[in-house]
Amino acid sequence: MERPLATTEDYYKATLEGIRKSHTVILTPSEWNALINMSELEWTMLKMTEREFTQKRIDDLEVLRVKTDGEFSYNGNLLNPILPVSGTSLFPIPRRSSSFYQPITGLVEITGSGKYPVYLSGSRVDFKITGNWVGALVLRPDEVRNIRQSIYRKPNDKRIYFEVAGTTIKAWVGNGFTAESMNLEYYTYPKMVYFDENSPTDQDASGPPPPPQQVGSHNSVFEEYQKREIIDIAVRTYLEKVESARYKSMLNEFQIRQNLK
Repeated sequence: MERPLATTEDYYKATLEGIRKSHTVILTPSEWNALINMSELEWTMLKMTEREFTQKRIDDLEVLRVKTDGEFSYNGNLLNPILPVSGTSLFPIPRRSSSFYQPITGLVEITGSGKYPVYLSGSRVDFKITGNWVGALVLRPDEVRNIRQSIYRKPNDKRIYFEVAGTTIKAWVGNGFTAESMNLEYYTYPKMVYFDENSPTDQDASGPPPPPQQVGSHNSVFEEYQKREIIDIAVRTYLEKVESARYKSMLNEFQIRQNLK
């Protein structure tokens, strides 16, 4: 009978059991922290690239879904619509590369708008036009000229576009109209998992995991059946790469980056 995966310690020990079935190795908690976080991100990205938009895929990613519509809360934090950069039609994207990113909180604190989980992948964009939310269509850079010139495709109050440009989204709206705010629906990163072997009791998972000098473990945001899928990825990855010096170096670099946060 498989062990329950209720705690971070359970998650760690289940991964060890999976590895030891075919390879006698010692995976330290520090190494596991790096491996399991890489595996959770890989699992997430695989789900996002699945062609079939099934109910299971929706359920799998639901815990990572974010909406900035002023009604959606993430970890008890109400997410306001994102306001444009003053005097422009550009709206900040809450990316980790943004100047608004705060490493201590793990959030992107956009001035005048609020605090947001870090953006991983977008699913839709709405703009508020004259007080009403209007869904926007994606605009590729090579389509800009055609959109401007076509009487059938150019923007108006009901047909608007958005263009992603680095850490901002540009709103394309009809003449005489203004995009007042943006509702960005997107997926955020899984929260970092952290197993503290000296203090294995799980702490509040609402914030980022503590650096090693603090005390306590931080569990995964995923459900048990999802963790088992992630363990399969972690075990396979470890057994395939355990002899690779490049992979060991990558794990070490990942561990160092997390220790510095």
